[in-house]
Amino acid sequence: MQNDKKKVTVGKPKTTGAIFFAPKGSTVPTSCSSELGAAYICLGYATEDGLSISNESSSIKAWGGDDVIVTKKESFKFSAMQSLDPDVLSVVYGEDNVTIDETTGEIKVKSMSNLAQNGVWVYDTIMTGNRAKRIVVPDGTLSELGDVTYKDEEAVVFPLTIKANPDATGACHYDYLAAETGETGETEETE
Repeated sequence: MQNDKKKVTVGKPKTTGAIFFAPKGSTVPTSCSSELGAAYICLGYATEDGLSISNESSSIKAWGGDDVIVTKKESFKFSAMQSLDPDVLSVVYGEDNVTIDETTGEIKVKSMSNLAQNGVWVYDTIMTGNRAKRIVVPDGTLSELGDVTYKDEEAVVFPLTIKANPDATGACHYDYLAAETGETGETEETE
């Protein structure tokens, strides 16, 4: 293999939406071009920190120190910016905990002690050369809501950590990368 600048990439969000959530039991996409069903909610803008994937491994050692079982845990972190969006609020706090008064438009959010909300998480990105990449977490749990700050000249954001649970095959997530021909359906790059 030789050096090839075309194989180096950045990961920009897809301009039509990059972070999606659907309740557990929803159809899990199996390619970067398959349409997401009506169950999927777009979480809109994320902060400029983008999406980060953390990996943590642990091992069980035998007497004498040999690693006999090694496991890996994955988590996905991003900060959702659209803190006034009822769809985002329903993902963060749970659909049953967000109500909208149809008459006044007032939104009521009930913050419960139990954060766990399982579902399918999809992250759509555009790589160098306008090449689509989709990351799919078939069973992700909202495991942490970070500090939410209200401050002059700073967006109110929800820092979220999604724990990727292994599926029936043991996979925590799947990556789908479009062919180099560039048939991504995306025609413009983000700023």
